[in-house]
Amino acid sequence: VKPLHRVVAALSSAFDVSPIHTDLLQVCLASKCYHVGAKILQAGIIQVSPMPSGLTATDMLLYLYYGGMIFLGLKNFEDAMFMFQMCIATPASVVSQIVVEAKKKLVLASLIQHGETVGPPKYSSAMIQRHLKAVTAPYNELATAFSTFSMDGVQEIVHKHKAIFVADCNYGLVKQVMDALYLRNIQRLTQTYITLSLADIAQSVKLPSPAVAEMYILRMIEAGT
Repeated sequence: VKPLHRVVAALSSAFDVSPIHTDLLQVCLASKCYHVGAKILQAGIIQVSPMPSGLTATDMLLYLYYGGMIFLGLKNFEDAMFMFQMCIATPASVVSQIVVEAKKKLVLASLIQHGETVGPPKYSSAMIQRHLKAVTAPYNELATAFSTFSMDGVQEIVHKHKAIFVADCNYGLVKQVMDALYLRNIQRLTQTYITLSLADIAQSVKLPSPAVAEMYILRMIEAGT
């Protein structure tokens, strides 16, 4: 990580993004040095100059995709969503597999953070969006089930498409989506009823025990939700 970081620092005065930036983010991901990658990303992009840097369209897509994954590693879901949105919105005539993977993670990150899907910018290609909707169907089914607040419905979709989620290396995020639904359902219950026992909460939101319900409530208190 350090040698690439030094190269990036040396190049930053010549141009803003280069293939080395993408390589650095990839190494940060592999080594879980998320904070190093985040510092590079938080510097922002002022301009992209392919000619002097040798930057390709694939390099740029990977820069945005890796950036989103680094922010996911830090549980900074807002910035992760922004990076995935920019990846999806990058002008193109065909759909890259990188963009497909960014779309999948955008759905999951937005469910975790907001409890609903967040779309790409309005200026994104309509053709690209139609194609993405078709190739990310399991994730769209998960989002639809989430919107009903039914844990049974979400678990059914997760079971149905588990092999796909695992193959996509997204099963960890899917489990975080389920976790987020537990929290949202508890929050909805406590907003509706002034007094509920831990046993009532556990039964209502399909948690295994009152002790687990208590753990979730403590997490909500710590998070200020």
